[in-house]
Amino acid sequence: MSSICGPQEGTVSEVKVGRIVSSIWGNKVVKMKSSSLTGSGYRHLQMRQIKLKDIEEIVGFNETTVDDIRVLGRKFQNWIVDLSSREKGVISFLRLSNTGEADVDVEGCRVFPGITISLYPTVNIVIRTHGDAVPIEVVESSSEKIIVLLHTIERALRHVNATCLCLGQNLPDHNNDYTKSVDIAVSGSRFVCIKSSSAVSTSIISNSCLLLIPSGSSACEACQYAYKLCMNRKCKRSERAELANSISELEESIKVTLPISNAKEKPTSCNQNLAGNEANIEMLSFEKCDNDDLLQITEEIGLKNNIPEDMKLLWDMQMKQLASKSANGHRWHPRYYKNAVNQEAGWNQEVINWCQSEAKRHQLKPADYWGGLVLDEMKIQHNIKKLRNNLEKSSASGSARCLKNGDDHIFWRFWKDTYLWDQSQHSCPIHEKLKEDHFQLTPSSRMRNNLAEDVLDKKMLFLMKAYKNHLECSENQEHASRLNGSIMFLQHTSFMVEFFSSKQAIYDSNDTRLQSLISTLSYFSKWKASVLKSDEFVSFKLWFDLQAMILGMISLVKIKLLQFPGSIIKPAVINQDVVENHFCQLRAANGQNENPTYLLTQATQNSIVFGQRTVSKKCNTGTAENSSFTELPKKKLFSAKNKCKNQKSKIRLTL
Repeated sequence: MSSICGPQEGTVSEVKVGRIVSSIWGNKVVKMKSSSLTGSGYRHLQMRQIKLKDIEEIVGFNETTVDDIRVLGRKFQNWIVDLSSREKGVISFLRLSNTGEADVDVEGCRVFPGITISLYPTVNIVIRTHGDAVPIEVVESSSEKIIVLLHTIERALRHVNATCLCLGQNLPDHNNDYTKSVDIAVSGSRFVCIKSSSAVSTSIISNSCLLLIPSGSSACEACQYAYKLCMNRKCKRSERAELANSISELEESIKVTLPISNAKEKPTSCNQNLAGNEANIEMLSFEKCDNDDLLQITEEIGLKNNIPEDMKLLWDMQMKQLASKSANGHRWHPRYYKNAVNQEAGWNQEVINWCQSEAKRHQLKPADYWGGLVLDEMKIQHNIKKLRNNLEKSSASGSARCLKNGDDHIFWRFWKDTYLWDQSQHSCPIHEKLKEDHFQLTPSSRMRNNLAEDVLDKKMLFLMKAYKNHLECSENQEHASRLNGSIMFLQHTSFMVEFFSSKQAIYDSNDTRLQSLISTLSYFSKWKASVLKSDEFVSFKLWFDLQAMILGMISLVKIKLLQFPGSIIKPAVINQDVVENHFCQLRAANGQNENPTYLLTQATQNSIVFGQRTVSKKCNTGTAENSSFTELPKKKLFSAKNKCKNQKSKIRLTL
């Protein structure tokens, strides 16, 4: 039955109808204009009835649906239905070659068009030929969501039968040796060898190939665009190669041959003569007596006290500069560029004198002489993190450290094995705080104090001992003995973590905990004396910081208890940075602002000073709690009700 179809109200656009018609029926349907219609129409369209089951959505491949799909496959010649993956929600159609039709191989693989219908995990219909699967909506240039219907499957089968396979854009001159060296597939495409019964050729296929093309087309739009890019690049490379050849020929024609010896030796000799002349001009000639006088002066610099400080500094700088290995090296005195005064521990009179001289230089009155002292506290928690970092770098090979105390190695692998044993053998782990974050460290997690303390505390020591007992019971004495050095190491680190987190006050300089601290320092000292290589011990900077931390803590206790009898010291408070706590609490109250202003933070300053604690859990300085600065009154002390009572209000301050 033939008819003419024109545009109507509520129908799709004319262009879209034309695309659908041309892709399905090809040249069988003729586009024409009719005087009775306002637009174009199509002749020879066949009317076809659609049954109700053809437009019902397929949600599962039951027996009825599979029978309907089989019947649908028999309507089309050379199509077979693959039901091997039916239980997974997948059914495939495969089209075989017709008798007498030429077979095509792409990279040695026979090309068979196919259609795959999937219901799980996503509902889609895809077409496969020689590359990746392409959804049917992409091939049909449709933006509508595909619904799996019998009608949709039939439309896909008709579309594949009415179109041709896209085998990319042919490269006719690719067999030439020069062309092979120049032709390189552009990004998003590839070269393939296409073999048919008649010839063998090379084509460029885009990774976004649409797989199907209308009759009469050479390639799809994606493959044509990739071919265009490849040809443009080939032309540019050819032009650059021709330009380079012409330039090289021109250089050869105007090249002047010079003796090689003169060309190389002349600039070198000139530079040497010039440098020698400048050195002779700047150098001073000393007699033997002058040389002896200078040697005597330099030897007596440190013995005489009547030489000015600036003169001593000048001679010290000159001697170090002359002693440097490099002729162009300059080694200045650290004091010259770092500080205006000498650095000393404790009160430094030279610092006070410098402050007074600066005040006079600014012409300040004596009444305006005021200032503050900033004390740099011992970074105890930072040392614990560095101790963990040195341990993390310790392994048998391929790392910066190979910690070894006597015959016992201390490897980070022992900690990992212990953690994995604890997680696999116990439903309730012995060390419940250990997680993957403790061992899979990142630049940000390395700054977290609790991650370092958890792998060096008493719980880790107890877990390591339990793991050793497990190995001994498993008759694995050799592996159990390897943990001796790690257990000894944890005995001292666990004490340091516990001591510097303790809120128990120290009243006496002979406290047993201080004696244990000295034993820890002795352990590290003996360890350092026994090593043969530097990588068998912790880093030099960490060793210096550990000595400063332990000796500084002991000295602090002795000095304070001697100068202020009856006072106490809490290690947990020493192990904090009060200034950093203050700013951490400001950030917690006002957000992570990179450019805080006075107006932004002024409202929370008093709240933090009077109401917060010296130790904050919201910052990176620790989690030990301490008494607050003050306890604000809970009653309204100055209300009218309290004034009538004529009683004195009591305010208790906790210090």
